[in-house]
Amino acid sequence: MQFLSTANLLIISVVDFGLLTSLFVGIVLFCFATAISRSKFTYYILCSIVGFLLPLILLLFFIFRRLPLKTATAAFYVGGTGTFLYFLHSWGLPTLQLLLSYSNFIIAYLIVMSALSCAVVYRYLIPVHPKTVQLVGHFFSIVGIFVMFMSCQEVIFGSVFVVFVIFAKYMFMKKVHLLNQQLLWNRPTPIPFLSESEYINQGRTETARNLENLRAFARSPDFDTWNILGRLEHIER
Repeated sequence: MQFLSTANLLIISVVDFGLLTSLFVGIVLFCFATAISRSKFTYYILCSIVGFLLPLILLLFFIFRRLPLKTATAAFYVGGTGTFLYFLHSWGLPTLQLLLSYSNFIIAYLIVMSALSCAVVYRYLIPVHPKTVQLVGHFFSIVGIFVMFMSCQEVIFGSVFVVFVIFAKYMFMKKVHLLNQQLLWNRPTPIPFLSESEYINQGRTETARNLENLRAFARSPDFDTWNILGRLEHIER
């Protein structure tokens, strides 16, 4: 009995819930990339993150504009990335505790920048073109694949798992969707088409009704004769 309890504790200690959560997030990002790219909340969240990191982005942009040579710029970014990772590894926890001590200011900053970012997104940055939305969906798919691969500790297992998820999305899910469309309760109601005689009769009826509405409007007090005649190119017609 003691052996079983020790084994259970060993299994629980081996499971990394952080990697398991990131794996689940990667699967969701990859499988639902199209739906995520079509949601307006996605762009609000992304722009809120960009707004939170805006001072850092502006600082890097200013430094990039001041550096004259591309070699110096590349060396700066490589060295800066290494320094940032070293600082995050060595001083990440004390820095987090320091930031938590000023949590009120951080929350206020988050609220203000999120509100400004959402206003900018609402006014300018929501994509409506299908190709733009498709590119955003591909971006989330690539991010999902990367997150899934990095969540696996073994390279071979990660590669096999990513290939399996891709195959399941583009083969299995499409078959399930087609099967659901073939079921009676998911089948859309077919649109009845008119015959040629019905189409002609409906056209005559609608034309007569619209002409009668136009005559009634022309005889009403709301009809401005001089304004309408001034817009016509050929008054005789």
